[in-house]
Amino acid sequence: MKKAHAFILLILLIMAVAAPVAQGQRQRNYIYLFDCTQSMQTLGIWEPAKSALQRTVDVQLPQAEAQFAVVPFQDVAYPAFAFDASTYAGQREPMLKALDGYIARRTNTNIADALRAGFDLCRPETDNRVYLLTDGDDNVKKTPAVVELIRKWCASHTNTRLFYVTLDAAADNPEIRAAIDACDDAFMVNCHGGVIPQIADITPSEIYANTLEPDATHRIAFSEPGRYALQARCADPFFDAEIEGGCADGQQLRVRLRMRREMSVDSLNAALDAATDADGNYTFAFDIVPADAKGLTIANPTVDVVMSNWRPRSLAIAPDITDETVVKPGSFSYPAFLFSAAHPADAIEIDLAPAFNEAAVEAGSAAAFTLEAANGQSADYTLLYNGTPVAGGESVTMEPGKPAVLSIVFGDESATGKRYFTLRCTDIHLLERLNGTPASLSAAWALRTHYERRWNPLAKGLAWAGAALLAALALWFVLLRRMFFPTFAVSALEFAGPGSYYARKRVKSFRKVCLSSKRQTQSALSRIFTGKILFVRAEVWQPELTIVPGNKKTARAVAQKGWDIVPSRTLKRHETYDVVNSATGATSKLTVE
Repeated sequence: MKKAHAFILLILLIMAVAAPVAQGQRQRNYIYLFDCTQSMQTLGIWEPAKSALQRTVDVQLPQAEAQFAVVPFQDVAYPAFAFDASTYAGQREPMLKALDGYIARRTNTNIADALRAGFDLCRPETDNRVYLLTDGDDNVKKTPAVVELIRKWCASHTNTRLFYVTLDAAADNPEIRAAIDACDDAFMVNCHGGVIPQIADITPSEIYANTLEPDATHRIAFSEPGRYALQARCADPFFDAEIEGGCADGQQLRVRLRMRREMSVDSLNAALDAATDADGNYTFAFDIVPADAKGLTIANPTVDVVMSNWRPRSLAIAPDITDETVVKPGSFSYPAFLFSAAHPADAIEIDLAPAFNEAAVEAGSAAAFTLEAANGQSADYTLLYNGTPVAGGESVTMEPGKPAVLSIVFGDESATGKRYFTLRCTDIHLLERLNGTPASLSAAWALRTHYERRWNPLAKGLAWAGAALLAALALWFVLLRRMFFPTFAVSALEFAGPGSYYARKRVKSFRKVCLSSKRQTQSALSRIFTGKILFVRAEVWQPELTIVPGNKKTARAVAQKGWDIVPSRTLKRHETYDVVNSATGATSKLTVE
């Protein structure tokens, strides 16, 4: 039974190993609408366009959770090739092969349906980028249909930007350009002559500053991951712009605005007094220019600056107004199981960390906000502000010197997965700036967190233990038992003598034969886990004799005091052996069948 004990210990060890001891950018959704008409090949831009597509995807692929879709189009929009970082390698070659197959057909160009297909792939909870690459005009639905579609989209879109990339001068349609120029989130990018650089964009396109904070830095989000050498070009007579480090890195850049070195503070104030508008603001602009114009183009390079020659009353809170703020680590709950108690969801705390500047504190400024479920999700949670419950739709007020902590508590019936919220400004009192932008009741911040309903740890542990046990049992019965406890391959053993004693026993499928004068039994557990033992009881078998399987054609008599096996303890099939009792000399003939 020592082997059986060792096996049980092995199972316990397997179970012990297998049982478990139990902020950020909005998710990107890239959509490429790719013209596959034969003119792309005729003009010599087909291969450069495919290379640019692959290069762009390779640059954008490392972003966490980024999703991609490539929609080929001709006179119709074809099914999209959808992928992410984990599936791109498997999709790349089939996609390129399909694109080359499409361009072999002679067809028309349907830009309207391509745009419609791209807009249909946009999701409100993601940051959508739609790139249309074409070398011509729509000769199916025609230009008015394209213009109307762009205008309707511009009036209703959410979290989406459109890049209308013209690969030939024929595609630069003035009517389409006018519709795009009228939309803040649409850009026409001309990439002619077969040179198609990486296309970037920035957010925001407007900075609010004041002359009383000369050392302030202004963060601008840069769409492309990686590091890009950039410079700021500013022709303003009073101010200059400088990009810290001379580059965008980590999808952002920081800008400092300084007065021209040749000017003194007094001369600047005198000049601004004559140049500011009725509100005391002076407006100028600068452009962000890539060092490698062939490798990178910025669709919206111009940044407008509103410079105040006075100190506005301002409030800054922790969430980023230009992007989605991810609140980590989220929350979870699990139900009771047996003697393990339930775990209610922990409160997800969002410290808004309100920072009023000195002018706002002196004025007693304040602002009110609501937190709402976004993207069609339900308000299946409890909201608290500084520990006090807040009714649905009720505003909370931030004031100087007071904490502002929102707490979200999910319940057993709350929807699981990603949870989206909008923090919206509902009232402003004596404030001109909110997070560096004009204080407005339209100001809103996007927040995301996560809630999951887990297994009770005890239930999970038992499930893992059960799975490990089943795996160990399968391994034991399929493989290990045969190794440790093989069964006989020979059919039977025949014993004749001493005297009139005779016995013939079938041994196939047994793992051991025990010949003894005493009555013996095998437990059910032993039979199940180690295999069957054949017990043969007779007075002649004193002391006990044990025979076990050998290889496929033999059996083997275990060496035991009191018995001699002649000529050998290895018992071969179809041969006869003398089994001699060393004490009495009594002999039994053993034949192996």
